[in-house]
Amino acid sequence: MPKDVRYFANIENDIDTSGVVILDYGDFKVSSIGSKDSAAPLVNTIQGTDATIEIPDALNSFREFNISRTNGSSKEYFNYNLENKSRLYYEFVEIERILRNNDRKKIEDLLNLTQNYMEVLTRARFDANIFYPADKVD
Repeated sequence: MPKDVRYFANIENDIDTSGVVILDYGDFKVSSIGSKDSAAPLVNTIQGTDATIEIPDALNSFREFNISRTNGSSKEYFNYNLENKSRLYYEFVEIERILRNNDRKKIEDLLNLTQNYMEVLTRARFDANIFYPADKVD
């Protein structure tokens, strides 16, 4: 979990249309930009000190990625959907496996991850003064 969450939202007509979120993990920072109000080409990168991962598609459906080493020594290409299956295929296969095996540990792990994601998103909303009617704000 990040130590601090900041969200700088662009709000038009009471709608969060785009913004920048900064997550502070102490020894590293994450900046992420999202926009629903523009039509720019998709560019998704995860940049580290040793390499950069480039994802040339939407994060909710990406099928391939490249890893470029910072020192320029190599660039690797990965495609894990060579059969061109639906973006939901592997998720459904895993759900079926979890249910078939009654994998309570996996269910608990996934629920914890989901709770963490939602906590970070809620902290970001609150930081940008975006509140829903059901929010209880002290």
